Amino acid sequence: MTQRADGRDVMLGAIRQALGRESAQAVETGAISRQEDWGRIERRYRQRDDADGETLLERFEKRLEGLGVRVLHAGSVNDVVGIVEQRLKANAVASVMVPPDLPRTWRPEGEGVTLIEDDRHSAQAINDIAGVITGCRLAIAETGSIVLDTGPGQGRRLLTLMPDYHLCVIHADQIVGLVPEAMSQLVTAERTRAPITFITGPSATADIELSRVAGVHGPRRLEVILVAEA
Repeated sequence: MTQRADGRDVMLGAIRQALGRESAQAVETGAISRQEDWGRIERRYRQRDDADGETLLERFEKRLEGLGVRVLHAGSVNDVVGIVEQRLKANAVASVMVPPDLPRTWRPEGEGVTLIEDDRHSAQAINDIAGVITGCRLAIAETGSIVLDTGPGQGRRLLTLMPDYHLCVIHADQIVGLVPEAMSQLVTAERTRAPITFITGPSATADIELSRVAGVHGPRRLEVILVAEA
């Protein structure tokens, strides 16, 4: 272990010297920490998107559609439940699980759907549920990703990994432009070691023989309701 760490330090030291980094000697002598050295690295990639909210919303929707995600629009929170009930019926989802703190205005009330609050159900019990409804922490326009950190209205990570259908409600003001903007908002979750989940389209993999298989690591069907008002 020590030999491996020493080898890494030698390699990184050589790279710093080749780049003419002033801090190389300071790190090697212990004058500054490695973390402090990383903080000094010049980052030339874009860290902020200055596009307005409408542009971000359009870009996010376009990315979602490119990933095979159906997008629905709600003018206000009062419109959400009607869309939820319509989508559950259209997808033949007869049982749906929700986090205990999911907003009341998002919960289906119509006949034909059994709504179950997650009460620390077992993985097997969650696996037997057809669908799940959640909110999210934020969304990223550039990648079409939805990010959950187990905060309000999101539930446990397990809840969004097992059912075959995921319906996610996202407010327009939760959309950021770039990944660095998202990461800056996830600092608290990272510090508290909360599970952070990035969802970029329905679950699919082609790891084995390049044959695409859907639903291996999460829901095969992902739909999003975009709520215009904050």
